[in-house]
Amino acid sequence: MDNIEIGNRIREIRIKKNISVFELAYRTKTSQSHIYQIEGGSQNMSIELLFKIADTLETDPNTILGVKNNIASVDEALNELPLEMKSKLSVLFGAMINQIKEQDVIN
Repeated sequence: MDNIEIGNRIREIRIKKNISVFELAYRTKTSQSHIYQIEGGSQNMSIELLFKIADTLETDPNTILGVKNNIASVDEALNELPLEMKSKLSVLFGAMINQIKEQDVIN
C-alpha cells in the first residue's frame, strides 16, 4: 500500500463528497495538518483513524486502501436494480425481518 495513493484516494473522495479538510479533521477528531499530511502521503494513519475517515466519507476502508473486491456490496447491487425490482425486494426483506422478529418473541 502506497501512502501517496491512499492519500490521493482520500482527497478524491473528500472533494467528491464536498467535505473540507477542516470538516474531515473535526469529524475525525484530528488536526487539519494531520489530514493534509495523510492526503500528501507523508504520514501514516492508525486503523482507528482509517475507520473514522471512511465513516465520515461514507465509504469503506477497502476503498480508501485500494483493495479490489469483485463482489459488489449489497447497497451497490441494489442501486443497480430497476425501481420495480427494488420495491419487490423491499417488501420481501420487510416480511423476512418481521418473521425473524416474531421468532425472537416466541423463543
